[in-house]
Amino acid sequence: MRLRKTTFLLALLAMLNFGVFVSSADTTVRLSPSSGSLLTNIFLQVRYSGHAGILYLFWDGKSVLTGVSQNLNDQNLVLGFDITFNPPNLHPYSELGIHQVYIEIYYKAFVEQPSLHEEPRFFNTTLSFEIVKYYPPTSEWWTWWETVPIEIRQQLIGPQGLQGPTGLQGPRGVTGPTGPQGPKGDTGSVGPQGPAGPKGETGDPYPVWALYATVGMSLASLIISFAALLIASRGRKN
Repeated sequence: MRLRKTTFLLALLAMLNFGVFVSSADTTVRLSPSSGSLLTNIFLQVRYSGHAGILYLFWDGKSVLTGVSQNLNDQNLVLGFDITFNPPNLHPYSELGIHQVYIEIYYKAFVEQPSLHEEPRFFNTTLSFEIVKYYPPTSEWWTWWETVPIEIRQQLIGPQGLQGPTGLQGPRGVTGPTGPQGPKGDTGSVGPQGPAGPKGETGDPYPVWALYATVGMSLASLIISFAALLIASRGRKN
């Protein structure tokens, strides 16, 4: 008895944390998870005994999808639906809070000797899903933002604000290294003549004896030259 209570409590906790579970005599329905954002993939699992059937899914009265059951074993005794969908991205179906997920299933039950006038079975149930705010990890913000639809981005961003005032000028940067030496420039034009220099100092007086010696040497040279001419002239006459 105690083991059954423990098992029941564990099953109840699992449904509260991971989804919603509904069961009838021959049909079971599980919706997982029970809460999330507009980007959450919601998994709907349906199992029943019978022949092929059709499922209709509604979100707050809005038709979301229609599915056809699949055979899950060789004897065709167990059929079901495995469907993944997202909350409708449309107001008011996308508002935060609890939303009603209503399903209808039409099928024929399995019997050993089916009647020609056998009426199809009908099963319906209402589940719930809560849309909550989604806060991705900081390391995944940009990846998450790229997956957000454009219309939702526009609602989150809003119009562009006014331009703020110009900030203060920053400090002057460090002086960079000296660049390479440039090429040699053109030769410049000749400049104007400079002013006359100052007059030099007066030289020492010329000595008198040197003057006499110079004059004497000049006279002696003149006499020698004259005597040579006379001797040459007499030689020609003889």
